[in-house]
Amino acid sequence: MQSPFHYGSIVYGADFLNRRADIDRITYNIRSGNSSILVSPRRWGKSSLVRQVALNFTSDSDFVFCFIDAFPLKSEEEFLEQFAKTVLQTFSNKLEEVLAAAKEFLTGILPTLSFSVDPNSEVSLKFSITDKKSAEEILMLGEKLAAKHNKKLVVCIDEFQNIEQFAHPLDFQKLLRSYWQNQPHVCFVIYGSKRHMMQEMFAKRNYPFYKFGDLITLEKISTEEWVPYICQKFAQNGKSISTELAAQLVESVNRHTQYVQHLAHLAFYFTPEGTAMTADALEQSIQTLIKDNQPLFQQEFEQLSKQQVAFLRMLMSGVTSGFTKKENLKKYDLNSSAAVSKILAALEKKDIIDRYGNEVTFTDPVFKLWLNRILT
Repeated sequence: MQSPFHYGSIVYGADFLNRRADIDRITYNIRSGNSSILVSPRRWGKSSLVRQVALNFTSDSDFVFCFIDAFPLKSEEEFLEQFAKTVLQTFSNKLEEVLAAAKEFLTGILPTLSFSVDPNSEVSLKFSITDKKSAEEILMLGEKLAAKHNKKLVVCIDEFQNIEQFAHPLDFQKLLRSYWQNQPHVCFVIYGSKRHMMQEMFAKRNYPFYKFGDLITLEKISTEEWVPYICQKFAQNGKSISTELAAQLVESVNRHTQYVQHLAHLAFYFTPEGTAMTADALEQSIQTLIKDNQPLFQQEFEQLSKQQVAFLRMLMSGVTSGFTKKENLKKYDLNSSAAVSKILAALEKKDIIDRYGNEVTFTDPVFKLWLNRILT
């Protein structure tokens, strides 16, 4: 029997768990011509949320959406090239129309085409971006095409914080902001999984994108919302699960969106057709989830310093604040308050912990379960 739970990919429609308040807020921003900035740790469902918002606009022909993933892009030139290709192809899927639009609006750039011997492969469109004028034309492309077609263009950019890794990140951000801030036919939905980096880029006064849009910090989906979703999925597919075990399933992975889906998928698998899921099946699912991720966790753990491991041991013991108190430094063999500050910054950069206000938590709750096996 096919599992009704999906993880590791974008989900929307019937498989999307309702984030009604977030959907309404982003939709309101789009219709008002304002940009939205979404921030949360990775695998909390930002991409699925944005796709669901776009899906809700399907019947409204005044709006068109395009999607750009900044994660694999390594330079300003790659970003601009991807931006140009995506925007052009949003308004037409016909090669001749794309080339005509490029010729009309990208006067200083000559596109080149690459063909594969595979007849099923797509034609590759590339741009040679040689000067500032080329970049400026690309950054105005969305506005010009949207105005020409009398549309509102919504540009959705995932893992936007990756531009911090470019050669000249601040200069590039200034360039983007200077052209994007005055485009009446375009708004942006920008999202990223490095919360501290995204908050710096959009909430600090000395950054170019300060106050660029409505900064939305996504919260975890509550257990109360997850439980009926899980119970319904089981019931619709010939099995059942009690509300108590569904709540236990959700809490065991700290309401982490992808892990809830993954664990529910395993629990459904370990529950025979026509029966109710048991506590033993849930425990088997949890242990399988930990085991499946063990090679990756082992690799991450081997890259940690002795002091970083000592700090994680403190965090796992329940200490969530007061890390630099003398008793904590002594108990967990941490060198100094200054060392703790460096450890926090390093673990956050490695995406092992997440800081939100004064709260410090594990980014990956299953990594925490695995650590609990080897450190306690």
